[in-house]
Amino acid sequence: MSSIMRQLTLNVQLPDGFTFENFVFNESRLLVREQLEGKGSVWLTGAHSTGKTHLLSALACVTEQTFLYLPADELIASCDPSILEGLETTHCLIFDDIDRLAQSEAWSEALFHLFNRHQVSGGRWICSSQVSPRYIDTPLADLRSRLTLFPAFELTQYSDQERVKIFSERARFRGIKVSEDVYPYILNHLPRDLRYWLVLLEQLDQASLTEQRKITIPLVKTVLQRNGSLSRQLSLP
Repeated sequence: MSSIMRQLTLNVQLPDGFTFENFVFNESRLLVREQLEGKGSVWLTGAHSTGKTHLLSALACVTEQTFLYLPADELIASCDPSILEGLETTHCLIFDDIDRLAQSEAWSEALFHLFNRHQVSGGRWICSSQVSPRYIDTPLADLRSRLTLFPAFELTQYSDQERVKIFSERARFRGIKVSEDVYPYILNHLPRDLRYWLVLLEQLDQASLTEQRKITIPLVKTVLQRNGSLSRQLSLP
């Protein structure tokens, strides 16, 4: 079964628009890219909104190997651990937020047995989590010991300048025109959370298309006021 057909069978799909070309790299993240584009297994660790999902998705889009992108939240929501049976035939398994799977006794058992089968066939694992392998919270110590074999690389938080660059690049990718004074405004008034910024960008894109308006500070305020889940985190002038 092809990797695309397997993705459909698993009822998961790659996040839209995440590529290496629209990822903001600094020197340390370029080293991570080199590791991802190599042949060995890799573990990415980092806090919320540090680019782990973006990099894993980008790798899945360019790898010449057969792969499966396996986001933990979607697996937990729509599958049971038996879905991992037979995946050792896929060369590259990409587990996003694997620490969430490892917390479950049933999932950790399934991961442990898949790991053993997969290593025999020379398979490759690319994993992400908020903590390094040695600190994975799992009821199965043997799984943790297997995962610590992976070289781990930490993704640090973005600087304000990097967040603005990512926001502007994503806007450009979508063909959105953003007024220059919007950037200092969002820096001063929005949480330092890149995922929050990108959710806001999606809302601004829809509002801009509907109202045929360029993205300006008044439009940002309007969208925030309309969206309770976003505006509850803010105190805007």
